[in-house]
Amino acid sequence: MEDISDRIAALPPEKRTRLLQKFRKKKKGALIGQIHPCERTCNTFPLSFAQERLWFIYRWDSENPLYNASQSVRITGSFDAPAMQQSINEILRRHKVMRATFDSVDGQLVQHISSPQHSILPVVDLEGLPEAEREVEVKRLTFREARRPFDLKKGPLYRTLLLRLSEETCVL
Repeated sequence: MEDISDRIAALPPEKRTRLLQKFRKKKKGALIGQIHPCERTCNTFPLSFAQERLWFIYRWDSENPLYNASQSVRITGSFDAPAMQQSINEILRRHKVMRATFDSVDGQLVQHISSPQHSILPVVDLEGLPEAEREVEVKRLTFREARRPFDLKKGPLYRTLLLRLSEETCVL
C-alpha cells in the first residue's frame, strides 16, 4: 500500500486544494487554537502522574535527593545580583508550578499553589580564599546543594545560591 503523503503529493494541485478545504471544513470544530490561561478561584489541583511518582518517593524516603535537578553556571564578567534576584522573582510570579507544594487531602493527592513570594538569592563570598581552596569549596557547596532534599509539603521546590569567587567571577 502506498504511503498517504505520496498519494496526496501525486494529486493535481486543484484536487489537493479541494481536499485540504474539505479537511479544514470537516475538522473546523475539532482544531485546537492557541492555549489561553484561565482564571481559577481555587489553588488546589490534582497531581499529575509524574508528581505522584515524586510524592511516592518522598513519602518512602524524604531524605532521598534522587529527583533533584541541579545545574551550576560559572559567570565571568560583570554580574548584577539584584537584577538576577528580580528575574528569579518574576519567574516565580509567572509560573505557578514553581510555587507548588504537594499533600494528601481526604485521601487525595493534591498540589497547592501558593501566592508569589519575594525570594532572596543567598550569596556566599569566597573571595578571601586562595584560588585552589576556592575551587574545592565551589565543588563542595554545589555538591551539598544538589544532595539536599526538598520538603514537598512545605516548599519551595527550588533553590538558588550565588558563590562569589572574585569581583569578576561567580557561580550560580
